[in-house]
Amino acid sequence: MSDFKKQVDVNHYNFLKYVDKNRFMSFYYQLRYIYSINPSNVLEVGHGSGFIKKILQSEFDFKTLDIESGLNPDIVGSVLEMPIKDKSFDLVCCFQVLEHIPFYNFERALLEMYRVSKKNVIISLPFSGFRLGFEVRINKKKKIFYFY
Repeated sequence: MSDFKKQVDVNHYNFLKYVDKNRFMSFYYQLRYIYSINPSNVLEVGHGSGFIKKILQSEFDFKTLDIESGLNPDIVGSVLEMPIKDKSFDLVCCFQVLEHIPFYNFERALLEMYRVSKKNVIISLPFSGFRLGFEVRINKKKKIFYFY
């Protein structure tokens, strides 16, 4: 975890300052993908504002992982070395997180999310251009979704 430094102050996630129309639309698409999968348990990598957890925690067994303990994640840890057993979650979500790690760690982060997922991984990265979405099947049971 030595590659990681605190990204933002906890106050960065103040709803009125952090959430604009585009971010709110991003939440909408993230939630739609999660509901379409209907997992029994979910891990969100990168607690962020906690908005997704607030919406879903009453419907799913929902856990968060973040390197920043001040955000009060359920699990403190890095996307590169999750302190989680293999195949622990039906769904692993990683929304607007991977752009904060060095590119040389990108593949390692993907493999780590794949390791702790039983079935699905959803990744969302910020992008200011065209919309892109695709689904990759690793095998019959695991999917990786990418969308903006």
